[in-house]
Amino acid sequence: VGLGPAMIRVVVLGIAVVSAVCGVLEADDSLETWEFWPRTRRQVRPTGRRKQISDSFEGKEGPFLGGGVTRPCLVDAFTRERAHAGCNQGYGSVLWNFTDISIHSRALREVLQFIPREVPALSHRDLAAAELVRAVRFDLRYTDDSGGTQLAMEMSDGGGLRFWNPVNLGSMFFLELEAAASSPPLVHRAAVAQTKAGHHTVFQYYAFPAITAARGPPPALPLSLTCMTFNVWNVNPPSYLYRDPEARWQRYSSRLDQLAQVVRSTNPDIIALQEVRHDDLFGPPNQPRASSSSSQIRHIVDRLPGYQYVYHPAMMYLSRERGGTVREEEGPAILSRFPILNARHLLLPRDVHDGEDEHQRACLHAQVLVEGWGVVDVYSTHFSLSEKGRDRSVGSILDLMHQGEGSLQVLMGDLNAEPQERAMRFLRGEADIGGHTGDLRDAWLDLHPEPKPGSTDPWEVKHALTFPSCNPVKRIDYIYWRQGPPAGPSRKVELKSCDVRGQDPTVETQGYHREGLGMLDMDSPVWASDHRAVVSTFELS
Repeated sequence: VGLGPAMIRVVVLGIAVVSAVCGVLEADDSLETWEFWPRTRRQVRPTGRRKQISDSFEGKEGPFLGGGVTRPCLVDAFTRERAHAGCNQGYGSVLWNFTDISIHSRALREVLQFIPREVPALSHRDLAAAELVRAVRFDLRYTDDSGGTQLAMEMSDGGGLRFWNPVNLGSMFFLELEAAASSPPLVHRAAVAQTKAGHHTVFQYYAFPAITAARGPPPALPLSLTCMTFNVWNVNPPSYLYRDPEARWQRYSSRLDQLAQVVRSTNPDIIALQEVRHDDLFGPPNQPRASSSSSQIRHIVDRLPGYQYVYHPAMMYLSRERGGTVREEEGPAILSRFPILNARHLLLPRDVHDGEDEHQRACLHAQVLVEGWGVVDVYSTHFSLSEKGRDRSVGSILDLMHQGEGSLQVLMGDLNAEPQERAMRFLRGEADIGGHTGDLRDAWLDLHPEPKPGSTDPWEVKHALTFPSCNPVKRIDYIYWRQGPPAGPSRKVELKSCDVRGQDPTVETQGYHREGLGMLDMDSPVWASDHRAVVSTFELS
């Protein structure tokens, strides 16, 4: 085929450009770093090679206490406050990278347009009448060296195109709006996640009176408050068992329906959740992939209307196969029927050399304004699989609780420890760690005897042990509490009940029984979770 002069010039120019690019990229050490890349005919994939790039942190204290143990780090994302200069991560494997954003930003406009779709309490009209007083953006720059620098992955199209891509898995937006014209005047806060594909979901929404002083006569005592803790088993069942996305989604949806039924039957005022998962690649099959359908916090709050909520990931997973663009993370959440005043998270210390302490853990703290009680401090956490990690965590959490101002402080979660372990005895004031001891009360032990681990007693199996739901052998889910100073000498907080919930599978699957049947068997009953819930009711008198 003959080529005209113009076509020859185009071909030669194209060859020159490709040769120049390939010449630059030929040697590994000289590969360019590209934040974005143009479309190519071949699909760009990670090669599996990774390296750290760019100094991303300037703190003088550094991230380590010594010996590979990271510092605990208390973070308030709305105010961008951190406990010390050694806090170089916003959360697990994500570098500290908070910046103010312009009110004229296109990204911000998209976020504000999206919020009313997921938050019925905040309409477009409400947004239009409110004043935006705070807008913070947090880019999810991934680190692989405990927070020193940003991770980059080598990308290739299988041909001559290769480059380093800094791993950035999306953004978080933290927004505060004041609605002075509402009655009463309200402050709204929302945290909105944005994926690399531009999809959004609301990770946090809460609102509180701009003036929190009590109005009118105080409510008559006694006043009750019911709290629940529930590990929600992330987005199980796993994909390696359910290859068919439709079958997996149906099983998961049935399980979450059962979880919501357990919650509604108890009607708690405040709920602490653990293992709440976001996965960009998980959601209803055969539907356009949108971030909201990929977020378990949405699946839960859609089933439980009437709650404000805060969710913040603790750990981030990076898959070599998925590349540096897919967001998958997990962490604690708190839901409340009462106004949430503030929320922050404590990154717990971990040993980067301990395989059982691999994942970053966090304690989420919310201050809840409860009528008649004033402020109640609520903490939701999920402890490490490492015993040494748990021993470190309890001291950090107790330090956080000592900063609390609530009339009642409630620590709830899956603590991955049985009651006789040192970390649990420390919290109860029965053991010393580092010259200190705790002063909390185990709600279960306040009202019940300790069940024997692995007990075959029918009552203990049914009503005392919490894990696993298919064959409970241990108690590892807890509600710890103490009365705070603001309750005053004339008012007393009492624990009225503590019970285990979520024992029964769905009605349709209750008859599925055979020897050795477990949670991950495809013919097993459908329980709400692999953990049971624990519920306590407190009374202020």
